Amino acid sequence: LLAMDAVRSEMAIPMVIGRKLVGVIDLQSIEPNAFSADDRALMVLLASRIASFIQNARLYRRVQRQMRMLRTLKKISVELSSILAVDELLKKIADRLRRLVNYDAISVLLVDEDKQLLRHRFSIRYDKRVEIDNIPMLSGLTGAAVRSGRPVRVNDTSADPRYIASHEDI
Repeated sequence: LLAMDAVRSEMAIPMVIGRKLVGVIDLQSIEPNAFSADDRALMVLLASRIASFIQNARLYRRVQRQMRMLRTLKKISVELSSILAVDELLKKIADRLRRLVNYDAISVLLVDEDKQLLRHRFSIRYDKRVEIDNIPMLSGLTGAAVRSGRPVRVNDTSADPRYIASHEDI
C-alpha cells in the first residue's frame, strides 16, 4: 500500500453496467499528474468491460448456487417423503437444513388454533435437543411472521422489542 502522504495522483473509475454501479477501480501514484487523458479514456473502457466480467461471474455463481440448492431440495424431498414419524421427520429436516443454512438453534412450532398458541414440537440449541415453551400465536418474532404471513429477519434481536428471550437466553 502507498503511504497516504505519498499519494500525489489518484484516479477513481466507476464500473457501471447500464445504470448500476458494480464497483470502483482506484489508481494511485506517488507521481504528480501521473494519469493522462488517454489513461482516463483507457480506464473508462476497461472499467466497463471489467464490470461486465464481474457481473457475468456473479450471475454464473448465482446460477450455480441455485442449481445446488435445487438438487439438494430434490434430494431432501425424496428422502423426507418416506418418513412417517413426525419426530424423526423433524430431526431429519433440522439436519438437512443445517447443510443449507448456518444456524445455532432451530425450533418447529405448530399452530394450535383452539388455544391460539404456537405449540413447541421440536428444538435444537447448539446441537442439543431442548424443550421450549409454547408461544402465544401473535407474540414475538414468530407472531410477527404469523401476522404478516411472511418471513421475518432481524439482524440484532437485542434491538427489536418483539424478541422474546427463551429461558436459555436469560
